[in-house]
Amino acid sequence: MAKPARLGGATMAMFVTELLAIVTGIAAATGIVVSDCRLERREHREDAGVAVGAPSACGGATGTLPTLRAWIDGAELTGEPEGPAPKVDDALRARGRQVFGVYCAACHDERGSGNGALAIQLEDPPANFTTGVYQVRTTEHEALPTDRDLFVTITRGVHGTAMPPWFALPERDRWALVAHLKTLSKAFEEDEAPPPIVVDVPPAIAQDRIAHGASIYASGGCASCHGTTGRGDGPAATSLFYPSGLPARPRDLREGRFHRSTRIEDIYLTLMTGLDGTPMASFAKVLSSDDLWDVASYVHSVTEPFVKLPSGVRCPRAPLSSAPDEVIGVRTLLHSLHPTD
Repeated sequence: MAKPARLGGATMAMFVTELLAIVTGIAAATGIVVSDCRLERREHREDAGVAVGAPSACGGATGTLPTLRAWIDGAELTGEPEGPAPKVDDALRARGRQVFGVYCAACHDERGSGNGALAIQLEDPPANFTTGVYQVRTTEHEALPTDRDLFVTITRGVHGTAMPPWFALPERDRWALVAHLKTLSKAFEEDEAPPPIVVDVPPAIAQDRIAHGASIYASGGCASCHGTTGRGDGPAATSLFYPSGLPARPRDLREGRFHRSTRIEDIYLTLMTGLDGTPMASFAKVLSSDDLWDVASYVHSVTEPFVKLPSGVRCPRAPLSSAPDEVIGVRTLLHSLHPTD
């Protein structure tokens, strides 16, 4: 992904005003009601016309604003660090605590329990960092995430949730957040992350593998949650819950707003690791590697097609329908970067 422009002064003000108009326009166009009463901040200028004509990285525009617009429309970002991770010391953890309080507490609260002021507005609850349980990891089921896992999630966001991509923050601040997150749970004191799961080169996609994957999908429990056509409307869909007791909605596989990405390697990895803290279990001990690749091939075949740009951003062929939690998340990001009185 191309390096975003640095934000500061008048550039920041223009950036915030324009993207708030974009987000507000999308919210208005789709009937989404976004409340900022908890934040006690005034609304920025709202101009749906700006939203309709705003440039997107998926249309060739570059910079921070177009990349955020592309993400709102469903684009997938890379999240990879551009340089080495800094040394973790008390100063970095202190910086992380400060950054967390400014940018993350609105959803996750100061303690990281997931009970921030905005949590009540969200369909998918914010992560509870005090448990040490993380959904998106490259490590095995019920294991801690690696530092890189945390950094990548912070940078590229999590589609379908209110976790926006924080790539506009300096890279050192994102690493500082990683260091701080690990202080919020005793799990990181008592254990360490295992090595990431090795994902081999995917087998060539072939119709027989897709057909076999479809058969496993139907008989192996996938359809009971995600539905026979992948729309997230299976017979068990309404009986799924997070550990907090809040309802958990199965992903609409056809739309393509995946937590990780729609790349076949990432679909395979999610099948291997599961999404800990959600009803999405790991199938690593249930299916063989070949079977997992076949299921991944089938899911990949029914998802919205994506195109990878030279910048590394992966774009849907047409903008996806807006996700309510994502709109709230991006608005919160903007208010955090440039708060008003």
